[in-house]
Amino acid sequence: MKEFRIEVSTEEYMTILKNIAYPVLKKDPQWHFWNEGGWGLLVRCSDEFFSPLLKRFLKNKLHPTFQDWEHDQRVVEENWDYMKKIFHLNSEFAMEHTLDEKDIWLVMDRMVHSFFNTHEMTARNRPFFEESNQISHMLIGRAVYDGMKFQELDEIRKKEKDGNSSGESDKSGLQDKGERTTLENNGGA
Repeated sequence: MKEFRIEVSTEEYMTILKNIAYPVLKKDPQWHFWNEGGWGLLVRCSDEFFSPLLKRFLKNKLHPTFQDWEHDQRVVEENWDYMKKIFHLNSEFAMEHTLDEKDIWLVMDRMVHSFFNTHEMTARNRPFFEESNQISHMLIGRAVYDGMKFQELDEIRKKEKDGNSSGESDKSGLQDKGERTTLENNGGA
């Protein structure tokens, strides 16, 4: 898969996705995206959709960086056949539906509950409150993780502002191994 990163404001994400990317990607059964806030919009697609999507971005005056994407978490890699469907369906759902805050909560509740229910967390020999306990633990863990990532991002931005950046990290807070490509260091489109 290929991964594009576009550094634009979060307010522009859905317009870019719906009007520029989705017309190309709706035929790709693996494409998905992540709204990564200060880290940029990440759009991943099958290799065969790379060139058409890059051309469409450039035609619309967007200059993404790009790289080959490999599974970045063990659980994703070990369950890729299922995870690619989940990532894809979540992205497709976002392209086809605009939800208000209440509906987002209701859809999220159905998705999470169906996961726990089918994994026997709310049935057979499990206390009814087990699902709530697991969700609470996940919520606390996610808040801690987000706090650490925001702190890391703030430190990177401060170094960049102070001119003390070592160049070892990119704006995502991830180690830059020189694999992300821009048109400038790839000789153009």
